[in-house]
Amino acid sequence: MALSKIYICLIASIFAYTALRADTPNDTTQNHQLKEMVVSAPRETRSGSKTIYMPPKALRDNAGNAVRLLAGMQVPQLIVNPATGTIEISGGGKLLVRINGRPASATDLSSIAAADITKVEYDASPGIRYADDIAAILDISVRRRDTGYALSLNLLQSPNRGWGDYTAALRYNIGRSEWSVDYHSNPMWHMDCYRDNTEHIITADGTAIVRTEQGDNAPNRMVTHRAAVQYSYAVGRDMLFNVQGRIFRRNDRYITHGNITTTSSAEPVIITDYETELNPITSWQADLDIYCQKRFSKSTNIYLNIVPSLIDSRSSRIYQAAATNLSSTIDGRDYRLLAEGVLEQKIAKGLLTVGYRADGAWIGSDYTTADDASSLIHSQQNSLSHHIFGQWSQKTDMFSFEAGMGLTYYHLAAPICQSHVFPNPMLAASIRHKGNTATISARLNTVIPGISDLNATMQQIDSYQWFEGDVNLKPYRQLSVKADYERKLWRITMNAAIEDIYHHDPIMTAKIYRDAMIVQKPCNSGFNNELILRLRLRVPIIQRKLSLTVNGGWHSFVSKGLNYRHHYSQPFVNAQMTLTIGHWWAMISYNNSYNKLWGEMLTSANQNLTNIGAGYTYKAATFMAGLVNPFGNVALKSRDMSQIAGFDRTYQAAGSQRLIWLGVTINIKQGANRAASRKKLDNDQQYETLNNAKK
Repeated sequence: MALSKIYICLIASIFAYTALRADTPNDTTQNHQLKEMVVSAPRETRSGSKTIYMPPKALRDNAGNAVRLLAGMQVPQLIVNPATGTIEISGGGKLLVRINGRPASATDLSSIAAADITKVEYDASPGIRYADDIAAILDISVRRRDTGYALSLNLLQSPNRGWGDYTAALRYNIGRSEWSVDYHSNPMWHMDCYRDNTEHIITADGTAIVRTEQGDNAPNRMVTHRAAVQYSYAVGRDMLFNVQGRIFRRNDRYITHGNITTTSSAEPVIITDYETELNPITSWQADLDIYCQKRFSKSTNIYLNIVPSLIDSRSSRIYQAAATNLSSTIDGRDYRLLAEGVLEQKIAKGLLTVGYRADGAWIGSDYTTADDASSLIHSQQNSLSHHIFGQWSQKTDMFSFEAGMGLTYYHLAAPICQSHVFPNPMLAASIRHKGNTATISARLNTVIPGISDLNATMQQIDSYQWFEGDVNLKPYRQLSVKADYERKLWRITMNAAIEDIYHHDPIMTAKIYRDAMIVQKPCNSGFNNELILRLRLRVPIIQRKLSLTVNGGWHSFVSKGLNYRHHYSQPFVNAQMTLTIGHWWAMISYNNSYNKLWGEMLTSANQNLTNIGAGYTYKAATFMAGLVNPFGNVALKSRDMSQIAGFDRTYQAAGSQRLIWLGVTINIKQGANRAASRKKLDNDQQYETLNNAKK
């Protein structure tokens, strides 16, 4: 959903600022009162691809929460990027954040007190059991309290726009048990947006049509809620039992409307009209996460996790233009089941990891149209993926080596029956010497079809186009090869990387003629290849005061599908500067758009975004304020290069211009701490739901 990407980008950008005490480290010395804040690098040790950071005590005592501690530690591999979220890898790629081995949400990061953090581990080479898009793992070790409690609040509000972000968490410990409850909501309401759009259409009889849309501002809404209740029982590091109940709620309403001008090669008349598209989306997801780990000896550990989920969703669409009036609804009821078991065995100086993971989905949906309520179309998608894997890793202070093999068995039971088996090998090696690190890795993965691509219900988009999924789609292969070099010179960190991501026979949309209709249809065909060159610099311009992080480069795509082949390339850059003086911090960040080509569709993965923020910390509270986009607004551009039906489109979030935000973070804790067991498996996720096809 194009507008949802705009909102996610905006929410992440503001939350990134509130999560910071400063990008430059803020180490404090405390004698009953807060004193001058200075930068202090954490102690660090290396073991293979893993870097272990020990945060200074003064920083832990005064940083507030986990995110501000990470910002203050000045970990060179990490930056706060307003385009993608609170914490990201400065060289690019998806970062998996865990607390005591457990996947961490934004709520977790803001609710964990910095004083409870004992160490931070950054692993640049995730194992074969992780998803193909996981580039690195950040694991934060947190001490538990024998008896006591911790309360955290993070409240943000815009006084001039309909935007807020509210987080609350409470944890209570007694003996070996811990109870916790947390809640997070990020509502955005009456956020004005509009769409400018030019379409080029060639009908089945050869008529050339050009449609130009000038959008009008319309109030959009995006609201998400997440609530969780958790219980843990731990016996030192020998055993951990954890059960968590989670509820996710989504309540969005997207609307675009504007004047349409249509010209046709068949008629000299210019037609003007008004087009409206309304798309409400609601969903509930409930999870029960049951986890257990047991250490049988110093060299043997076993981990078990099972997560059943229930999802109830509704997606509606109303489209009105001239003689075309469309109204449809998709009601979904999904059942999901994740189960995973992992065995770790230390052998000599290496580690052998073997495991099994199953992912089951039973997805039912009912599609109805307003003009014919009796024409209900029920569809069912039942699938099960099995993944077995084994990996050998061996690491020293200078050298690391990992080799693994996975096997994926994908079985689709409905609407048709088909099965596929794919091997998934991986290999990674790195060497470090005197501040220099060189790494090379290669990995082959299997990507299974999405639920929308498999939905074969014919859906009309507008007067000219329809969408239809394909039940015969099959999984495709993704090969990633990456080499990077990192150099530390004085306090400057430089990283250069080259990466190639190749997809063979991927699922990409093609447009075809069928009975005078233009039908968008996903199919396995051709290839998609992305070549990326990156350079990252982290420079302390004024020691302990001013720091600069720049991450940029160039990337190029080649996309070949059914009857087409397209090329695209562009430079990209993200920059962030932070100033810290005493109890105060200030920061400015900018990133340009990062566009991606998939099939014939070019979309913006990141946005042109400028953020300015400042804050003041006093004891357990941090007070903040900032401004988003003092010039211009968030804009999401897309282009369809199809010769049959293409477009150039820009979604403008007019309400994101000059958005002022105010915030406060409070962390209160009481009680003694002790070491906590670390949960290894990560199966906390929000599932995709089936939505209406739209423009």
